[in-house]
Amino acid sequence: MPPILEQYFKKIEDIPNRGLGGCLLFCYTFILFLRKKRMPIKSFQIIQYDYSDGECTDHNIGFLNGEKETADSSYHFTFMYDGNEYDCMGLVTPERRTGWWATKRTILPTKSYAHIVLFCKTALEYGTWNPMFNSKQWTPVIAERFGIKF
Repeated sequence: MPPILEQYFKKIEDIPNRGLGGCLLFCYTFILFLRKKRMPIKSFQIIQYDYSDGECTDHNIGFLNGEKETADSSYHFTFMYDGNEYDCMGLVTPERRTGWWATKRTILPTKSYAHIVLFCKTALEYGTWNPMFNSKQWTPVIAERFGIKF
């Protein structure tokens, strides 16, 4: 695992329920952390897992294409970095995906760092997120640990 990811996971390993409603926040955190550390971001992509009907994915692609005013939550979000897929719990393997209810996996068509940030901010604001992850409590802690601003 690249050192930047080791640093990232070390800073979040004690956060409870991060995989139960915090997935996109942690994707967003990682790209902001990359930018702060002046690391390359061109290999970063957000991956959305959706149910087979793909309604949330279609909505988010519409947002990214300028056809919708808001972005939305989904079953799960992960990120691709340097050819590997990760979420807030670690490396995503086929074995880990077994049992995920979502069946549609889509790499979202983001065009730039600013496009990714806009998507994350909007989806976090307008999406419906699992309350098991206490974002009000943990978002300021995460920002402080990483020295970033959301």
